[in-house]
Amino acid sequence: MSFLLAKIQVGNLWKSQTSLFQLLASHISKYPRMQLQDIFKLLYQGTMGPVHALKSPAVFIRRFKKEYEKLESNKDEPLWESIRPDGQLVRVNLRAYKARTNNHEMLVTLCLWSAECCRGSKDDLLAAWHTFKKLCRSGRIQRYEQEKIADFTKLLDENGYKAGAHSRTYRRLYKPSYRLICRKFLSLFTS
Repeated sequence: MSFLLAKIQVGNLWKSQTSLFQLLASHISKYPRMQLQDIFKLLYQGTMGPVHALKSPAVFIRRFKKEYEKLESNKDEPLWESIRPDGQLVRVNLRAYKARTNNHEMLVTLCLWSAECCRGSKDDLLAAWHTFKKLCRSGRIQRYEQEKIADFTKLLDENGYKAGAHSRTYRRLYKPSYRLICRKFLSLFTS
């Protein structure tokens, strides 16, 4: 259970079925073909933050610039979307960012800052995945078969719950291109 007392989070927000359901329902409504690995990626990013993608700042910057240069801007895409129940970490959609701001140096800096201040724990990731499974078992989320969830969980156990890629289906349909930043930094380019 988790609740907000003034501005203090009490409990583990990843154990709250209500909070996690709201986050997942939001993403599933935008991306109805999300596969289990896409759910896991969302939970991984939300709990662990951007650290996995920023092990080497030089490699991160090189990959970012290469991807960013190829992108067409799109002002119709949402600029950002929350990836945590408390909203403190967001995905900034690069096509939308390019259409509105196009200051890639600032976004790179914000990504690097976010890696320093948004560090998570494997315990939170395990709690989030466990809560997701409970939501599925209870019928609140009905799109994933229990047997497939069990098989995917076994794979996660075997691989140590490491970060993974989006599914082919997700990449083909939604063409994800984003970077993670702390929500508090949004005001630096949205005002």
